[in-house]
This record gives sequence, C-alpha cells and structure tokens, in this order.
Amino acid sequence: FTEGRVGGNPAWVFIYMEMSAAYVGGLLFPLAKSFVCHRYFQSWSLPANMARHLMITPFITLLVMLLTMLFRYPLSWFHEIWIYSHFDEWLSTRIVRDFIFEWPRVSLVYAGMVIAVTLQQRQLALQQSKLAELELKAEVAQARIINLKSQLQPHFLFNTLNMIADYIQLQPKVAEQILQDVSDLLRYYLKHSESSLVPLKDELKMTVHYLKIMQRRFPEQIIWRQDIDESLVQYSVPAMLLQPLLENAIYHTIHQYQGKVQLDFKVYREQNNFVIELTNSLCGPVDTNENTGIGLSNIKRQLECIFKDDAKLSLTVDGNFAVAKIVLPMTKPRQTGEAHHATIDS
Repeated sequence: FTEGRVGGNPAWVFIYMEMSAAYVGGLLFPLAKSFVCHRYFQSWSLPANMARHLMITPFITLLVMLLTMLFRYPLSWFHEIWIYSHFDEWLSTRIVRDFIFEWPRVSLVYAGMVIAVTLQQRQLALQQSKLAELELKAEVAQARIINLKSQLQPHFLFNTLNMIADYIQLQPKVAEQILQDVSDLLRYYLKHSESSLVPLKDELKMTVHYLKIMQRRFPEQIIWRQDIDESLVQYSVPAMLLQPLLENAIYHTIHQYQGKVQLDFKVYREQNNFVIELTNSLCGPVDTNENTGIGLSNIKRQLECIFKDDAKLSLTVDGNFAVAKIVLPMTKPRQTGEAHHATIDS
C-alpha cells in the first residue's frame, strides 16, 4: 500500500497528511475544554456562552490552518511564499481560500467538542451534587447520634431513676407521674431518632415532660415563663433541639451554684425567620467559652448540617442573665409521612 498512489501522491504522503490533521484536532481539545470550563464564564447565560463560542471559531480556524500547514507541508508553504512576488498575494490566495474551506469543518468539530465537554461537566456536577447530598445525610445522622447520646446521659437517667425510687415509698402517685414523664420523653427520642426536622409543637411537648422531671428533682428552684407566638409552632426545628438548650441553662445555675434559675422562653417572628430565645438567670460568673459546651456545640452542628448559613445560634451574657438565641428559617414539614422532609416558605 505504501508503494501505491492516492490522488497522484504516494500513499505515505496521504497517510501523513491525515494523521497530521488528526493530531492538530487532538491539540484543539484541551483548548476547547479550558475555554468551556473557565470559571469566569460559569455565570454567563446560555445565549452569551453561545455567542462567545461563535466569536472564537474564526481564530480557532486560523490556528488550525497554521498548525495543519506546518505539519502537512513543512517546506512547501515556504516555497509558495517565495514564488509569489508579494506576501499579500500569497495571503489572498492560499489563506483566504483555505479559511473559507476549513471554517465550517473546524466549527463543526469545535461545536462537537464543546457539547462533549459541557455534557461531561454536567455529569460531574450531578455526581458531586449526589455525593454532597450523601455526605450531608451522613453528617446529619452523625450529629443526631451525638446529640442523642448527650441528651440521654447516664447521669440524667441515673438521677431520675433514683428520684423515682425515693418517691415510690413516700409518694407513689408522684413516682408514677415522674415515671410517665420519663416514658413519654424516651418515647419521643425513639420516635424521632431518625428525623432531622420536627414541628416546633412536638418539641414543646417534649419540653413539658423534661421540665416536669427537673421541677420534681429541684422543687421551687426552677421558675419557668414562656411567651410563644402560636402561629409559629407549625414550623420545623431540628429534632431534640430544646432539651440541650434547657439542660445547659439549668446546669450553669442549679448544678454549679445550687441556686434558683429563672427561665424565660420566647418564640417570635423576625423578618422572614423565627426566633427561639431562652434567657436564664445566673447566680455567679460564667465563662462564655465553657458555657458553649457539648449541648450547644451539638445544636450549632445540627443547624449547620441542616440549614447551612440560613440558621444560627448565638449566646450572650449580660450581667446576671445569659441569652441563647436560635434563628431559623420558616420551614414546614411536608405531608409525606416523614417528619424530616420540609419546605421553606417564601
């Protein structure tokens, strides 16, 4: 075959010419990919991106022509310039002729490359989105497990069971009430152990059971006041959000200083968000770094996992009062049977 002739030229010349064109096309692909994937153009609209690709095709055609001539005819095109008396004469005959012939073909090849790169980038973005979703679910599950462990601390159950044992002999009805509250609390934990979001009204019911237990344990030491906008109880909060908030407030007063604690609990609207605010009295100096312990750290982690930057937790100490404030977007659970699905109200 190498001794035959194709179009009046030796076969090896034909093979060399076609392979050189293929190599030039291969050099074009990295250029097309870098141009398509450049970060500067990511925010451009589809018509704007189509216009920029259309505008660059003449320059790519010229580049392909020059590279093709360099590879295909390493000496002949120098000879062609030499035999013409003027450079502009050679330019008008060879370059213009080849440009008109090559432009449609190069544009078609370039368009195919752009489509291939775009489809590849979309596929990668879809895979990254799915991976990020799986990682988010894993982080939420991990935060929920850590939060659950911190809430069901052995000392809380141990002290509550000891209190029930003390009341059984002296006040069996009171012991029965405490046991019922513990059962309701544990039932709530188990019911929502796999939920990320629950209605605020469910969390408030859990709070009642927890406060009843703590008020039995510390009679006349816990003063509870609440001001709740009832129109907001339908919105969603992370499951098991309020107990560590209350536990943190009680710990830094009764446990540390054996004093009384006044708890002011508020739920109110703030622009397009709603706020859960707990103010507790202090009996002594409080280290704000220490005060953000496991309970509040887990709350912050839950908020970051579920709402990203749309929710925040802040803790401020002003004189004899500490204020924990949680700002949440207005989300409602979907009526699909699972509490952790939610939609955001506009």
